[in-house]
Amino acid sequence: MAQAGAGQKPALTKSSPKGQPGCQSGDAISGAAISGAAIEHLLPPGLAAQTPKELLCALPGRLDCYLDLLCSWNKAINLTGARDRTTILERLIPDSFQLAAFLRESPLAVAAGKGSPEIWDLGAGAGLPGIPLRMVWNEGKYTLVEARQKRAIFLANALAALDLERTSVFRGPAEQLFAAQPQGADIIISRAFLPLPKLLPFCRPMLRPGAVLIIFAASAAGELPAPWRTMAQRAYDVPGSKRWLWALQDSCATRESGHA
Repeated sequence: MAQAGAGQKPALTKSSPKGQPGCQSGDAISGAAISGAAIEHLLPPGLAAQTPKELLCALPGRLDCYLDLLCSWNKAINLTGARDRTTILERLIPDSFQLAAFLRESPLAVAAGKGSPEIWDLGAGAGLPGIPLRMVWNEGKYTLVEARQKRAIFLANALAALDLERTSVFRGPAEQLFAAQPQGADIIISRAFLPLPKLLPFCRPMLRPGAVLIIFAASAAGELPAPWRTMAQRAYDVPGSKRWLWALQDSCATRESGHA
């Protein structure tokens, strides 16, 4: 993964006024603006060609605004361990863009692109991977699920500033969302939400037939307990580590869907 904006000295970004984190001028934070060339280096090969032009055009400004918000709010609440823009760009943002590329790959693209998929991002925290993902992949209805009030407020502020289509925040435990929307989801995303032995039975009742559970992992997918199967996986590198994305399906639900 190339460093964002390596060798460039662009103008400073706008920043948020003290006490009001946002994407406006002020003294709360200053950082280097993200150039189009740096964006190209962040995107996995082929993703730019698959992304609608209007999203690509808006991406530098939206990503810049999000980084301003994240760094500013990080001073008041602990959103991410990474505190500076460069580290966030190099180590955290790639997860989102790799997920976007993963969602556009076959066979996962079939589940991700059917009609208007319902997507739940469990334990959304600082909006990673969900918010940068929605900057380049805006299919369906995407819900950022966050139980912690301060983080949920940050997410709501970020969405208001970024104007991401069909993206919302559910403030409360995932169990409350499950009860409120018993019809379930087409895609559930987990980035360190629960350990795998707890995550699989937790999510299984809420996956529609043919739905996919996407997990960020530190290794390749191994043997899974029945009835789970690995539909697809993707490996990628960030500075200092190798990461994986798994797409898992409940094989029983898939068979039921095939006979419907």
